[in-house]
Parts: sequence; C-alpha cells; structure tokens
Amino acid sequence: VAGRVAVNTTLGAGISCLVATIVSKNILGFYDLTFCLNGLLAGLVSITASCAVVETWGAIIIGVIGSLIYIGVKHLVKKGKVDDPLDAFAVHGACGAWGCLAV
Repeated sequence: VAGRVAVNTTLGAGISCLVATIVSKNILGFYDLTFCLNGLLAGLVSITASCAVVETWGAIIIGVIGSLIYIGVKHLVKKGKVDDPLDAFAVHGACGAWGCLAV
C-alpha cells in the first residue's frame, strides 16, 4: 500500500504541475512559477483522499482535472473580485472538494 500511495501522490502532483505550466504558457504567453507551484499543490490536494485506492492511471486523471479546476476557480475568484492573493480557495477548497468526489 505504501508504494501505491507514493507513486499515486507523485503522479497526481507531477502531472498537475505540468498541466498548469502548459496552460499558463497558453493563457499568459509566458511560464509562470506561481501557476506551476499552485498546480503542484492542486494535484497534491486532489489526490490525497484517494491515493491508496486508485490505480496509477486514475491518479493521472485526478491530477489533470485538479489542475484544470484550480485554473478555472482561480479565474472565477478573480472575476468575482474576491480577495484571495494566494489562491487558497482555488487550491484547497475547490481541489479538496474535487478530491473527495474523485474517491
């Protein structure tokens, strides 16, 4: 079980970071370190609830969707003019809820 947890956690976080980095390049026109690191955290938060019970392909899908949820909620919060300079709700609130649903 410990091996599965380590692999799934690493895959979910890594793919989420990669997706956020690619999307930041497409949206902003340059690579943004905050997108990358918050994407990494979004992947970690998304996979934490289910890392022991999903297959490796599921961890990858959960990480990709977590990253997209982070980016979408980040823009919704900004559009709603809510003060969240660290994107805490997008990372922990929205991706945490996604992680619970993904179980």
